[in-house]
Amino acid sequence: MNAEGSVLYEIPGAPSIFVRSTAKPFQALPLVRTGAFDSLGLDDSHLALCCASHVGEAVHQEGVSRILEQVGLTPHHLRCGAHRPLADSAAPATSLANNCSGKHAGMLTTCVHSGWDVATYTDPTHPLQNEIARGIEQLGETRLACATDGCSVPTWYMPVASLALAYARLSGDPAGSRIVSAMSTHPAMVSGTGRRDTRLMQVTGGRVISKGGAEGVAAGCVPELGIGFAVKIADGSSRAVGPVLVTLLRRLGLLHDHEYEELLPLSRLTVTNHAGLEVGEIVPAF
Repeated sequence: MNAEGSVLYEIPGAPSIFVRSTAKPFQALPLVRTGAFDSLGLDDSHLALCCASHVGEAVHQEGVSRILEQVGLTPHHLRCGAHRPLADSAAPATSLANNCSGKHAGMLTTCVHSGWDVATYTDPTHPLQNEIARGIEQLGETRLACATDGCSVPTWYMPVASLALAYARLSGDPAGSRIVSAMSTHPAMVSGTGRRDTRLMQVTGGRVISKGGAEGVAAGCVPELGIGFAVKIADGSSRAVGPVLVTLLRRLGLLHDHEYEELLPLSRLTVTNHAGLEVGEIVPAF
């Protein structure tokens, strides 16, 4: 979809969805708009981290710690819960390792800067969450319903098309442009080594912005063209996201030939059985 709301490609019957972690760039809008991020005195790799579903590599956990230190808070203030790093299942479970800890650190920073209560920042009625909802509704031209996400903050329910429209318009918003630039310049902070979002942005040189979410949701944009995209895998499985996303970008002419070749490992997934034998592959059917 483009920023004017014209549909470039769609599969009929797309539902309304809980956008999950694909909302993270929009959840960071108040962080930039209020001046809270600039007050930290950190570089834009930390802004990218505030939009991340990271795997808990050392650079991610250290980055979150740095953000919290800058505003006089500790990991104890994070309300995302603890789990083991996705990059190291043998490591201990901590709140810093939570893949949403960067987003939560950004939210807490906004609250400290704005004088809002830090203990209740995950509440849907909190001023921060109200600001986030308004930003998404404006960019996506939609009204949101709300539930609680896996990391305790609100997750927003909206049409797939509205999510694509919001992404198409993200770089046209001054704060959104800053966020898009941070993600494109620091893709490893957005996800992690070898992960789909990071890989897609690295291969395209940041020309394509990609942000995945739970339950088979993915979205992003091509800022220089004002194009946004969003996909939802009906069964909620993430295994089909790579093939669908790469094929969609290829079909829209948004990937160069050499980029498509480099991204083939994401778009053609081999299925093996318990003996390690190749028994099939996952390919897009559109």
